[in-house]
Amino acid sequence: MHRDKHLIKYTLKGLYAIADAEVIGSKQGSKHCSKKIAQQVTNAIKGGAALIQYRNKNGSEAQRKQDARSEEHTSE
Repeated sequence: MHRDKHLIKYTLKGLYAIADAEVIGSKQGSKHCSKKIAQQVTNAIKGGAALIQYRNKNGSEAQRKQDARSEEHTSE
């Protein structure tokens, strides 16, 4: 088996969660939606998530930045 010398293998243990804005309900692009996403991310972390992928395929760049900067998901 040929292995790419640039390929790095990572072992992830624990839950891999996806915070999808459309599934969570962040269609309107408001601060309320960002807060809702942050709350779901916080819950995933408390539930043992080792990695969280944020996804917002239909949001604007400004909305994605607002979601990412939400104060709700800062460490306690």
